[in-house]
Amino acid sequence: MLSNGMRRFKMKKFITLLAGLCLLLSFSFAQETGKLGLNMRVEPSFQIGITYHISKLFALRPSLGFSKESLESETEIPGKKDQPARTGKKEEDRTFLNFGLGFLFCLYSREDFSAYTGLHLGYAHESGEVSISGRRERDLEDTGDIWRGNALLGLQCMVTKNLGIFGEVGAGYSQGEFNRANVREAKRTQKRWGLMNSGVGLVFYF
Repeated sequence: MLSNGMRRFKMKKFITLLAGLCLLLSFSFAQETGKLGLNMRVEPSFQIGITYHISKLFALRPSLGFSKESLESETEIPGKKDQPARTGKKEEDRTFLNFGLGFLFCLYSREDFSAYTGLHLGYAHESGEVSISGRRERDLEDTGDIWRGNALLGLQCMVTKNLGIFGEVGAGYSQGEFNRANVREAKRTQKRWGLMNSGVGLVFYF
C-alpha cells in the first residue's frame, strides 16, 4: 500500500505529464489554431472545463469538478459475547475534487452536427466523515485517491451559432486507494471497469 507521500508524488507526476501532453499537442498544431469553448457537464458530478480545438480534427478538454454527497443508512452493530446484534444509524458526508483531461478526435462533422471519439484521463480526491450511532457514537475520517481512464464516443449538436449540447458514452477503468483513520485494516484498494456514461453537457464557444 502506498504512503501518503508516495500518492502525492504520483499525483504531481500525473499532472505534470498531462500538462506536458497539452503543450506538445498545442505546439504540434499551432499552425491551425482553432476555436475555444467553455463547457459544463455532468459525469455524474458537475464539472466545468475548456474545449480547445487545436485543429479541425483534434481538441483538448481540461476540466475541474467538485461534488458533495450525504448518505444515511442502517448498519448492524455486533453485540458483545451472547448479546444480539443491534441496528445503528450510519451517516456519511463526502466531498470529491476532480481533475481531468480529454483528448478528442473528430470522426464526422457536417453543419451543426459532429461525432467524435476520445480518451479521458482523470484524478479525484475524496474526503469525508462517517458517523455510526447505536451502541456508541463513532466518528471516522475517510480519505482516498482515485485514478481513472476511459475511451469515449460522443455526439454534439449546435443549438445556436455559439451554443452546443453533447452526450457521451464510453468504457473505462478506475482504481482508488482509500484510508480510514483510527481503524484496523483501514486501507483498501478499489478497482472498477466497464461501460459508463462519460457525460452530458453544454458547450459555449467564444
